Parts: sequence; C-alpha cells; structure tokens
Amino acid sequence: EYSTLDLDPADVAVLAAETWRDATWWGTASRDGARIWRMTHDAGVPFLEVEISNGFKSIDPDLGGNDFAIISMARSADRLVVGTWDADAATLAERGLDLPAGDGFGLWERTDDGWTALTTDGFGDAGRTGATALAFADGVLYVGTQHVEAGAEIWRVDETPERMFVVPGCRRVSDLVVHGGRLHAAFDQCPDSPPNV
Repeated sequence: EYSTLDLDPADVAVLAAETWRDATWWGTASRDGARIWRMTHDAGVPFLEVEISNGFKSIDPDLGGNDFAIISMARSADRLVVGTWDADAATLAERGLDLPAGDGFGLWERTDDGWTALTTDGFGDAGRTGATALAFADGVLYVGTQHVEAGAEIWRVDETPERMFVVPGCRRVSDLVVHGGRLHAAFDQCPDSPPNV
C-alpha cells in the first residue's frame, strides 16, 4: 500500500529523501525555488509541513542564484545535510525557465539549532551547479558535484572544503556510497566512456 504526498502544486519533482530525528525529509524541485518538507507521525497520523521554501531564501532573502532543486541528502547522528542544484543560464534558457542564473550550488546543514549554510556559491565557482551526491564516512562529509566545464568532482568537507579529485570525462557524480570503510563513487554523463564506479 502507498499514499501520495500532498505537496505544493508548484513542486515538479521529489528528488531527495532522508530520515532524521524521527521525521522523513523530502527535497523538491520547484519553479519557485526548492522546498524541504518534513513529515512526522503523531499517533500514526502523518503530518507534513514545509521546513524550507524558495530555495533557502526563506532563511536568507539576500541569497543569489535560484536553488531550483534539493537534489541530495545525507545524515549523521547529529545533522542532516542537503545539496541544491543552482541552474546555470544555459540550462534555464533551454528549459524555458524565467529564473536568475545560478551562482553555484548550496550546501546546508540542519542541526538541533536550525539551518546553517556550508556554502551558497558552489565552493566559490558558479560552474559547480549541483551538489549531486552526499555521504558521511567516519563522521566526515563527502560531496559529489556536477561541474559544467571541469567535470565531476569529489570534495571532503571537514573543517574546510577540500577537493579530492576531478573526473574530467564525466559531468557529475551520481552517487556516493560508503561500504567496507571505503568511499565508492558512481559517475554519469560521461560521453567518452561508459559510466564508472
């Protein structure tokens, strides 16, 4: 048996989901800016509420870019991290969307104290349009990115972000998985070679 979520009609897709702190978190894509929905259950009855709207402009109205979608989520014991897609001008024009051009993906963390930005500008490069995959390994956050020119990247975010490596032949990291104490990455949009793991 399944049921549908009663989301905002402007939400065009649910692209990420995670469980954390006795709730299910849903990340959506919307022409009005990404939303994060939080679903809890009280005595077995689901309750759904918007936690974030308008691509985090609900927290910081001065944010640039568009943060069109929440495309990744990961959790540790004490925090939930979400990654956004901040569409570049060419992609927006191609899709007929009248939104401001992106200034790089956003990466946000939720703790018991609320939401905090880890980056709102793609680690300083507007070409990094998406934080497409997230994973925690030994308490450290790893971020897989989509870069429109440089290629797929994997970043280690401990105290400060550090780029670990770039895969120039692929456009994005499609997934990060921790298994056997090792971080494994999957890549796609690799026009010159088959997908890699």
